[in-house]
Amino acid sequence: QLLSSLSCVTAYGESLNLYSHSLGILIRSGLCEDEDIEQFKILMDYDDSEGDSIVFWSRVALEYYGINDMDRFEKIMSGFVSKPLDNFSVYQRKRILYQISPALYMSSKALLYTRLEEFDTCFFNACIENIAQYVQTKYPYHEYTNSSSVEVQIPLEKKDYDQLLDLMEHTHDDGFIFNYTNIITQSVKNNYGQKLSREIQRVLLDNLESLVTKRLPMPGGIQHNGYLIACKTMIQGSRQNGTIDIDGLKAQIEAVPNIADQAFIYALTANY
Repeated sequence: QLLSSLSCVTAYGESLNLYSHSLGILIRSGLCEDEDIEQFKILMDYDDSEGDSIVFWSRVALEYYGINDMDRFEKIMSGFVSKPLDNFSVYQRKRILYQISPALYMSSKALLYTRLEEFDTCFFNACIENIAQYVQTKYPYHEYTNSSSVEVQIPLEKKDYDQLLDLMEHTHDDGFIFNYTNIITQSVKNNYGQKLSREIQRVLLDNLESLVTKRLPMPGGIQHNGYLIACKTMIQGSRQNGTIDIDGLKAQIEAVPNIADQAFIYALTANY
């Protein structure tokens, strides 16, 4: 009987996931009607789970954000997503906030950062990572993004770069800064997606270099300059006609007081 009940709950939860995903496909395809949204609202009211309802509505909102229908995005955010979570347990608040963090960020990043400050640094960083993943994939279905066929970075646009820089400014994770410096520089270097002018590329890389110089090394993170050296090398190697001072780079790497980290930086920067 217990297993049967758990199976029913699991099946019901998965059916809701598939329903919201299907609704998202209709929105992206321009086939979603007002009646479809009304039927979704009736189901969410019937489900009577406020926390799950907030999460599912946030996904619908992001689908409208993805097709640049900001009126519907903000209407759903204000009506169904941007709600106080004080009545939930700490665990439930974290669960809900993590899953709706991309939608909250796109609606009001200042409000999101204020909410995140109530929690521990590890959770703060996890939400930042979750938002960055959405910026890369434009795919708001957390439970399906472990599949390599789904979790594919789409070409970044200017606003995506700006959002990633903002997230890098706020994270407390030096590994996140390193990883997204690599992602951004590779995208800029190959000029994927929205073609950026040389001037915009230069300003973007200047802003990125200023950010990593200011934030690395980071309190609580790796205290030597390994990440900083790697990031600045990736940035310089991505500039138009950018050149690397090999002797200067070698001297910087040799100054890192960890042989394993030196080897890592040598391997990384060999491509530049």
